[in-house]
Amino acid sequence: MKAKKSTRSKVSTACINCRKRKIKCTGKHPCTNCISYNCTCVFLRKYLSLDGDTTQPLPAATAAAALSSSNPDTDSSTGVHRRDTMIKLNNQDYFELMNEPIQTPVSPNPAIVANNNDYIFFKGDSSYQAQLTTYQNILTNLYSLPPSTDIQLLINKTKAQLDNLINNWGPEIDYPKLSNLSPPPQKSIETCLLMNKYRSKIYMTRFSVWTDQMAKSQGPDSFLATLPLVDEVFGLFSPLQAFSLRGIGYLIKKHLDNVPSLMLVDSKETIYLILRLFDLCYEHLIEGCVSIANPLESYLQRKKELPTPVTPVTLSTSPPSLNNDLVICVISKLPQPFIQTITGFTTAQLLANLHDPFTMFRIFTQMCSLHRKRFKEFLNQEFSLPFQNRDMFSSFCSSEYLLSTLCYAYYNVTLYHMIDINTLDYLEILVPLLEVQNEINDHYGFEKMLEVAVTCSTKVGLSRWEYYVGIDETTAERRRTVWWKIYCLEKCHLIDLGDPSLINEHQMSCLLPKDFRDMGFIDHKEFLTKLGTSPLSPSSPELKKLSLTRLIGYGRLAIAQIVGEFFSETLYNEKFTSLKTSVKPTFIRQKLLRQVFDNVESFRGKLTKIKYHTSKVFQIAQSSYPEHSRNDLIEAAIFASFYNNTWFSILGAVNNLIARLSEDPEVMTDQSLKYANEMFQDWKKTNEFLAKVDTDFTVWSCLDSYELIFFLMASKVYAQSPRITLDDVISTLKVFKRITKIIFFFNNNIDEKDFDCQTFKEFSRSSSLIAISIRIIFIRYCYAEKIDRTEFIERLKKVEPDLSNLLKEFFDNRSFIYKYMLKSIEKSGFHLTIRQMLESDYKISYRDKLTTGNISDQGVLNRTAHLYDGTTPVCNNSSTSPVSSPLKLSSLLNSGEVPYTQDVPGNTSNDSLQQQQASQQAKRQQSMPSQMNNTENNIYNLGTLEEFVNSGDLTDLYHTLWNDNVSDPFL
Repeated sequence: MKAKKSTRSKVSTACINCRKRKIKCTGKHPCTNCISYNCTCVFLRKYLSLDGDTTQPLPAATAAAALSSSNPDTDSSTGVHRRDTMIKLNNQDYFELMNEPIQTPVSPNPAIVANNNDYIFFKGDSSYQAQLTTYQNILTNLYSLPPSTDIQLLINKTKAQLDNLINNWGPEIDYPKLSNLSPPPQKSIETCLLMNKYRSKIYMTRFSVWTDQMAKSQGPDSFLATLPLVDEVFGLFSPLQAFSLRGIGYLIKKHLDNVPSLMLVDSKETIYLILRLFDLCYEHLIEGCVSIANPLESYLQRKKELPTPVTPVTLSTSPPSLNNDLVICVISKLPQPFIQTITGFTTAQLLANLHDPFTMFRIFTQMCSLHRKRFKEFLNQEFSLPFQNRDMFSSFCSSEYLLSTLCYAYYNVTLYHMIDINTLDYLEILVPLLEVQNEINDHYGFEKMLEVAVTCSTKVGLSRWEYYVGIDETTAERRRTVWWKIYCLEKCHLIDLGDPSLINEHQMSCLLPKDFRDMGFIDHKEFLTKLGTSPLSPSSPELKKLSLTRLIGYGRLAIAQIVGEFFSETLYNEKFTSLKTSVKPTFIRQKLLRQVFDNVESFRGKLTKIKYHTSKVFQIAQSSYPEHSRNDLIEAAIFASFYNNTWFSILGAVNNLIARLSEDPEVMTDQSLKYANEMFQDWKKTNEFLAKVDTDFTVWSCLDSYELIFFLMASKVYAQSPRITLDDVISTLKVFKRITKIIFFFNNNIDEKDFDCQTFKEFSRSSSLIAISIRIIFIRYCYAEKIDRTEFIERLKKVEPDLSNLLKEFFDNRSFIYKYMLKSIEKSGFHLTIRQMLESDYKISYRDKLTTGNISDQGVLNRTAHLYDGTTPVCNNSSTSPVSSPLKLSSLLNSGEVPYTQDVPGNTSNDSLQQQQASQQAKRQQSMPSQMNNTENNIYNLGTLEEFVNSGDLTDLYHTLWNDNVSDPFL
């Protein structure tokens, strides 16, 4: 059954302002609407008419004269106008973007000028504007003259002067005006300083937008509006911004605006799953904080062998005392002789070294590394054959958690021996543990230990050549090896999260490892300078002699260095990201934006060169067993996925910077459209590659990289990406089918005592994120094709009947695919931050209504009273159908297994109603899990999926969580 969609006529040649206002545009240049509104009329070239009706742009000189004569008294000290009206230069490719808008200057609006001037804390820039116009007019006149050598020299000289003016000018703050603010602003000074005459909206990230109303408004905001505009977890340049709270808000808003009623259930189920996964990830992060803070106590408490403490566990701020009794208790739980078989260490050896924490730390990090290696070999073998060793699998899971606990315990003890840890020996202990933690994605522990590793290695002088003078070469190479391993790990962290680097690229001068020196790269700076023109080829002796492991090591360190350069010179470069840059005219920001695109292209060129150097690895990744060993095939496939992940991550990160510099990120430049298409093609190639790799375990090994690639495609970080076809659906299902056996295995074989196994949690998180991404893509496919899920399944069945059942699973909320997210529904839900949002918004909103007596619904009044008193609200619905009686967000704070919608007889008295509500409240409190008591790390129940779908109000969810504090959606 096809969904009907109303259509409306569109203007094929509408300007940007008319499109935003959704009014009919005349197509003239400038159009009559822009003349009436006194705003800049901008046409994108892809929308310009080809029939010759569109008026040509005014010549620059004529336009400048018209501007000056129309408003001779206008001065920038009185505001000039909100939008930049700098004149574009004809035939000047220096300032052209790939999809450059054509602008016509118009007169400023005096009302806007007067209104906004009180909030602008920058001095006037009329002299600067006049200089810009003068240089532009000179260039325009020079271009109109017959070409000659003298004319070209004048043009070059004028352009150099113009460049110098642009590069050296910055807005000047009016400090007296800023100092005399009275009363003090409600928002931060940084918020107020973004107020400017050129822009009323600035994108801090793709999904976080500042508007001038934030500086002006003195009214109550939503809870999200009280938090920093930039998410503390996702930061400025995370490629996973769409998974932040504001990103989820975009997704919800998009579904509210565009999803037809036939697909509303699918959409609500998808939103529910996203919120569930969001909260599970948050829960895992909290567990990681507790595990590293008090590892022994945390382990024994989770195993119910220690009483639960009265106060929540907090991070240690002083040297901890290690309780040997607890250590012995945990060591005794290591499964023997299993541990001795895979690591070579006996329980007696461990107990004999209890007096030496550094020796114990070294032993346990070695055991962790050996355990991880054997665990991977076991899983690779088991997923290639019928599973028979359930007991051994359980031993691997339990020992992984035990060894991690013991490593953290001795890490905490040794951390406070500052003299001992600032040594090469200590760093050689710490690096293998970091590699294991990075591989299993123990995010919090890895991040904390990485900070220590970078700090200690810098203090030891591993990053500076001066500290190598006078020591023997064997020790020097050990130092270089440790430093560059730490450097690689730190850059992998940047690729995943987009955070600022812990390492200053400009203060790093040590030599590169021997393999790099043999290729002609002595240090980091020389490598970046010479890489693009390097004559090395895969057949060069320097590369040909390298083993697969060493070649992959070269590729990873090479990628890490160009990533470090891109973060330093582009993403976190003051030139692109300073506060003053954000309030500069469009003319300058377009120039900076072009430089950003140039830097991306430079990065791409270097990345392509690295792929050429490591082409042998990509060839092996495409091979099969027994042509190469299974271990080689896995390592090659992981590197190939890491390479693709790097390019996607950089594009996802830089898109936030593009949004910052753009007038409107929704207006895609040709360059961004090009990237969108390239990402789409690369995603298709990744699907083909993973569908053909040797084993299912190889697909699992690549999931950490693949999930980012898939999520960026699903979230459409470059908004106008190509449309999904049925062939793309098929290739996607083929890839996911490779990991269904692993999902079945975990669902059927892992015991509750092994749920803390990080390997299991990491796979479940990755596969869940990919599953949700696939579901989003499938919903979009149905929407684009105007079909429902039933017709979608039938369409696939005709061409790929073997995959139709798997497609059904994606639309079945009881499917094995979602079991991990939904199995412990009574223990999770909204975490504390979202609970505070809900309580804060409802307290403010309904307290005001209570004061004015504007609440007519007694049920709402009861819910509000409970909420304001700090108790759990009770949902009181009349005997109507769930669909016609939507569940409000206050009800999402309920805990327990009692349904939210209760049928109440129409003639029930208030007394009996209150008794019934009190009874329901008591039942909910009885069913509340113990860990959900009032602690800092509380987890609150979102409710079951059925309750959310049948009774959840998406509009209420959106307005309560975000209160319209997000801009137009891009998902």
